[in-house]
Amino acid sequence: MAEESVKKLSSDGVISGREKNIFAPAEYITRAEATVLITRAFSSKLHEKGKSEFDDAKGHWAYEYIDVLYSNGIINGISKEKFAPDEYITRQDFACMVYRMANKTADLDSENISEHSFADDAEISAYAKKAVYSLRKKEIINGMADNMFCPKNNITRAECAVLTDKLVKFAESVE
Repeated sequence: MAEESVKKLSSDGVISGREKNIFAPAEYITRAEATVLITRAFSSKLHEKGKSEFDDAKGHWAYEYIDVLYSNGIINGISKEKFAPDEYITRQDFACMVYRMANKTADLDSENISEHSFADDAEISAYAKKAVYSLRKKEIINGMADNMFCPKNNITRAECAVLTDKLVKFAESVE
């Protein structure tokens, strides 16, 4: 499934490889790279543009993407002043980003999500639970083996591609 998503997103100009003809699916993705991925996939739905308050994003190669997603309420930093663009993004943090983007298309907040627990539910941070379970109910995200979500694990480039592709399809289905 990842190969299909990578090819689709690549042909649409949303995702690219680490090098020419090398995608590196098992490598982790940074917070900046994840921001670029979502921004490119949904550029037509992102209209706000302001000035993010992240000191560590100013001058970063992905600053414009970070600024757009921040201004549209899609991303938060790891603190008020710090985005940590070059740190890897966790599965739960990417889920939050995807959830906020999905909410621009459909009202996921009205969903009853209590019946969809992962086996490692206690490991999912409180700020991410609504996002994780809303996306699971909409079948945008799945767990890992043994009904685990592994929320604090870094997310791979392949996993991001699959989630982004599913998010694009979800958005198209509700338009």
